[in-house]
Amino acid sequence: VRFNIESEEAENRQHEACSRDIQRVMDILMRQGQEEAGGHRSSDDKVKAVRILTMCSLQNPYFRDRIGTYEKGKVLGQIISMLDSMSNSSTSSQNRRGGGATEDILVAPAAGAATAAEAIWILSFNNKFNHGYFVENGAIEKLSSIIKLLSFLVQQHDTQNISRMTSTAESNNSNSNNKERILLAAMWSAAALQNLAASYCATDTGHCWWLYDHDARPPKGGGLYLHPQSPLSIDGSMAAGRISQDEDLMIWLKDQVCKGSRSIGSNSSSSAAGDVITSLATIHDERQLSSKITTWSMAGLLKNLALYHSSKKAPMDAVNCLCVLTASQDWLEASKASDALYRLGRDPEDCFQSSHDQDL
Repeated sequence: VRFNIESEEAENRQHEACSRDIQRVMDILMRQGQEEAGGHRSSDDKVKAVRILTMCSLQNPYFRDRIGTYEKGKVLGQIISMLDSMSNSSTSSQNRRGGGATEDILVAPAAGAATAAEAIWILSFNNKFNHGYFVENGAIEKLSSIIKLLSFLVQQHDTQNISRMTSTAESNNSNSNNKERILLAAMWSAAALQNLAASYCATDTGHCWWLYDHDARPPKGGGLYLHPQSPLSIDGSMAAGRISQDEDLMIWLKDQVCKGSRSIGSNSSSSAAGDVITSLATIHDERQLSSKITTWSMAGLLKNLALYHSSKKAPMDAVNCLCVLTASQDWLEASKASDALYRLGRDPEDCFQSSHDQDL
């Protein structure tokens, strides 16, 4: 599909291509999975197949459903399996905290994990079967492990090993892209957890219309409630509760939203709340990428954890940094921070003033 044609024509061409070839792409993915189970090495065709499925699923609930229900979720299972080696590397690194980066970390297939996490992000959106399958088949734990792997490497200050992370099947010429791959894997893992933590409603888009009643805020009541014309269809509270039980992950989420190279905004009130990282999410140059690229997705995860009493502690702990993030020039960061604050009953225009009043 050419980038310069009318969007409606591009959409029609994409729908035609996906309708024609999606069965064949799913068959390729399943065949690759069977070959791996038989001891063969992973093929680039598997990553390419998942990328095509992701493209077909964007803005298209029909293909999301068709992909998910293929042989009762077997394609989804293959996508989850692409997270395994990288999440296992995280588990190994956590067990060897004193020893620095290990060899199994260096062979982690970051490109495949990033592709799989992005697929989970879109396939879980407003699809009850897919959402439930991912939650029930270990996706939450594996995605969380990938994010914590980045945390481990950053804490070790082992930038050389971050840049060397690659699959043994990849050539040495691709090493310059490895830092980008691990960062993208962490970014998409947080985005996938964001959508697994979300609840969905019977509206045209699947989004829920959340409202906050300040007169009913705790201890009198919950404050946050659903608009009557936005009935719940998929409840994400169980997934959010499981995500929030990972204390190491919650600490890392707050750290990523709060730390940064410089303040957002120039006035004293925003600077007083602390520094947060500015957005580099639009830069596609591995020489400039850093963990800052993950900010929008981690703020988005905090936004959805703020929906439920069982998981709102982490966003509450990060509230001052979310206040600052609302001033980001990146619309994803700013909008997700604003939504998180709204769901916590905080007004972005008042949060700095409230913090100042408490200090007094």
